[in-house]
Amino acid sequence: MPGKFTNKSRQIIKAAIAALFLLLQDSHCYGQIKWGISTQTVMLDIAPAAATIIGAMAIGIPEGNGLAVKGIGFGLNYEYVISRTISLGLRGAYTMVGLESRGFTLDIHSACIESHVRWYPWRLMPGQQWVFFVDGFTGYSNIILDLSSEFTEMIGYRELIKPYIEDIKLSFSHYFKSGVKAGFKFVLWDSGQYGNLVAEAALGYALALGGGAETEDHLAPFGSNSSLSGLIDIIGSVIFAGGPRLSLSIGWMF
Repeated sequence: MPGKFTNKSRQIIKAAIAALFLLLQDSHCYGQIKWGISTQTVMLDIAPAAATIIGAMAIGIPEGNGLAVKGIGFGLNYEYVISRTISLGLRGAYTMVGLESRGFTLDIHSACIESHVRWYPWRLMPGQQWVFFVDGFTGYSNIILDLSSEFTEMIGYRELIKPYIEDIKLSFSHYFKSGVKAGFKFVLWDSGQYGNLVAEAALGYALALGGGAETEDHLAPFGSNSSLSGLIDIIGSVIFAGGPRLSLSIGWMF
């Protein structure tokens, strides 16, 4: 009769409810109660500056011979646990490396955004003091170049410094990147119901696509700059967007 469930319909409904229950059992909604673990993490990554300088030295531009290398950088990470083994995340970062030699200054700034999928092979469990993870990510980076140069002119016994290129900022190459990293998350302090103070250390590698002709086009107004263009592309693809990825983070899991 219309309006009544048949036995087959009841079985289908029961099976659907059972499947939904099993799904919720391994999801954030039910898991936060069942597992007794925190499901969100916000972290500050302090590694980009150190990684930038290490990378600059690795490709042959160490301090010395009148060339100084400087760098700053940081990243902000957000992670959301959707099961005991999988989490999703977003990351934003800013990095700057500067090269200075004999009055010429080249500052390269980079901002990036990444999406992350993280796998915890041994699961997240209550009371863990550390856990191993593998993190895959993809993202976008942009590079902005800041050029300035000064030359010295002698007039009598006075030495005058005149600007040759003054504070020129150019939007340079765009990079799309993808990579993987592996590391450990440690609990530094457990506050109970308010969450945990945590730290992370991870190492990985990213491949970056971009740069090249776009960099050459931006440098064209300044004459022949193939060496500078090549240096910028190396820094972009090996340090900023791609190359070895180091993560040293501290934050709050709640």
